[in-house]
Amino acid sequence: MTSPPTDDRTSYTPDDPGRTVRRVPRGVSWAIALAIVVLAIAAYVATGSTSSPAPAAIGPETAANPLIASPNQLVGQPLPDATFQRLDGTSTSFADYRGKPLVVNFWQVDCAPCRTEMPDLEKLHQHYGDQVTFLGLNSGDSLDKAKANSPSFGVTYEVVVDPDQTIIRSIGGSGLPTTVLVKGDGTVARVSGPGAIDPDKLKRWINEDLLS
Repeated sequence: MTSPPTDDRTSYTPDDPGRTVRRVPRGVSWAIALAIVVLAIAAYVATGSTSSPAPAAIGPETAANPLIASPNQLVGQPLPDATFQRLDGTSTSFADYRGKPLVVNFWQVDCAPCRTEMPDLEKLHQHYGDQVTFLGLNSGDSLDKAKANSPSFGVTYEVVVDPDQTIIRSIGGSGLPTTVLVKGDGTVARVSGPGAIDPDKLKRWINEDLLS
């Protein structure tokens, strides 16, 4: 007895009788392939694989001052009365820097944008000399880590440390680096960040906001 024909599609060939083969036109196949390539390129670009490093985030373990939602609210007000450590372990505060314009740069050892901008800050520090005080306020590293790594940044202006990020939280900061321009009387003139600051802008702001 002859067995009835099966309908096993896995063994189907174009020569099977009674079957109609539908071929995709070659032009359509090329169009589909091209569309897949275009979508893949668009997805690659959207991921921002070549974008600049993001600013370092401020740790979440302590909430920022709820009265200061943004650092820009500090403009026209004095900096918080806070103390921090010099690299030799002694304590100081913003009050010790009053009487001369001050540029405070909040940074961290492992912050890539911080490393990018610090050579520019050093150049401006050298340019202004005794006219403006530059202060590198390490935010979040231990005193030992900041002290061990500071020489690699190549800055000659003073570096101080706030391991618990208390100060940048008190001004509503959300990331590093952040730079604050302070007048000689201790009031904030301008806040920039988070993100590496443009040296030409900083120079213009120093001239306009601190030295004019």
